[in-house]
Amino acid sequence: MDPGDALFFHSNLLHASAANESEHSRWAMICCYNAKSNNPYKDSHHPRYTKLVKVDDSQILKVGLDDASRAETQFADLNREDTSAKSLKDESA
Repeated sequence: MDPGDALFFHSNLLHASAANESEHSRWAMICCYNAKSNNPYKDSHHPRYTKLVKVDDSQILKVGLDDASRAETQFADLNREDTSAKSLKDESA
């Protein structure tokens, strides 16, 4: 495959990839979609079908904020603390 190519597999296709021995990183994104009737043929660490319950966006935000406050998470103030090259100003101009 060439850089930027995408490869799609059927969920029941057995597949593998050899070790990446090049100096270049190889990234993968795995999205699994499966019919609820297609449970694993034997019990394993893969879960069986579980119906997802949709919740309002406001509930997701509330849970995220609650978790962040309980963890005493400190968020970066990127406008104040940015020290990347893009924040450097050419003062000679």
